[in-house]
Amino acid sequence: MNTLKKYEYKLENLDCAACSAKIEDALKKVDGLENVSVNFSKLKLTYETENVEFEKIKEIILNLEPEINIIQYTNEYHHSHNNHHEHHEYHHHEHDECCSHNHEEN
Repeated sequence: MNTLKKYEYKLENLDCAACSAKIEDALKKVDGLENVSVNFSKLKLTYETENVEFEKIKEIILNLEPEINIIQYTNEYHHSHNNHHEHHEYHHHEHDECCSHNHEEN
């Protein structure tokens, strides 16, 4: 029997609660992810899985919010994953009252 492993990530540049809810909702739909939580006040993503690769999770997050930098928490140090937002300087969001993002569905 396989056991779930817990993962925790800091989501740098996450700048509104609506964006965090959008990410959490999308990740909750992924088969194999359990106990998904995006805590906006702590800029923290947590989930449990036994077989979902980080690359799939990263792709979902960056498709929704390309400017986010995803940093894995470890017991010894924070490790930043490479190539998270290489096009950040060239990406533009519409502005609204809560943050710099357009919350309309694509």
